[in-house]
Amino acid sequence: MLGDDPRPFVVELRRDGNAAHLSGLAADGFQFGGKRGTQPESAQPLDCRIEQASDGPFSAELPQRLVPVEIRHGCHGSRPIGIVQPMSARDALIVSITGLVRRRGVAGAGLNALLEESGVARRTVYLNFPGGKAELVTEATRIAGQALSAVIRSADDGGDPIQAVRTFIDQWKVQLRATEMEAGCPIVAAILGRSEAPAAAQAAAEAVDDWRSILADRLVGSGADPDKAHSLATLAIAAIEGAVLIALASGSTDALDDVGRHLVEVIQLHLPVTQ
Repeated sequence: MLGDDPRPFVVELRRDGNAAHLSGLAADGFQFGGKRGTQPESAQPLDCRIEQASDGPFSAELPQRLVPVEIRHGCHGSRPIGIVQPMSARDALIVSITGLVRRRGVAGAGLNALLEESGVARRTVYLNFPGGKAELVTEATRIAGQALSAVIRSADDGGDPIQAVRTFIDQWKVQLRATEMEAGCPIVAAILGRSEAPAAAQAAAEAVDDWRSILADRLVGSGADPDKAHSLATLAIAAIEGAVLIALASGSTDALDDVGRHLVEVIQLHLPVTQ
């Protein structure tokens, strides 16, 4: 897919409710039609995903040097809507270290593997991240945490905690399947790698706190007892992250389905009954 052939190739965008994938690829350093950032102009109305170029908001593990990609929307035949341009060396390093940490952990994400994955020179690492691997892992963790927070927030209009839980679980199922059940959560990996990158572990802790706060706010907004909302949010995040671990161990996303079903039941018990 990403060989030396200089010709553009078509990436179909399908309307299947996965606009976050398109936004995620932009967040990973790509440009769409000249737009850059987590909310590219083309992502909102298309409500679609890039089938061949990204498997989620933080794990588009693609090399730094990409051939130009002509993006065409399936509903409009051959009408081009943008070009995926090569990401910067800094972005390539962040994407590569994220993938390595997800698969190997912080300790296993060595510099040689990083250089091979990213395609950048050793000198480039320290030009972009003077603090070396620890600084790079910290920045990658921060970005991954923000991306997952955006997934929870993107569930609907910001009011339904049940939909937020379902969206978070669905995203994990996509992530796990896309990596053939080989790559886990970069936030958990950063926490476990505290001895090598303490600042990354702190960034991971802040991400988890953000997830809990987002969900707790939704619970309160839906009528849950404020004194119980935070602990319910903690239960939900802990259960989902635990289910990700079980999914990796078992090679199946069934645990996420089980957790999702029972979390919905528990949350409904703490919300007012609607007429």
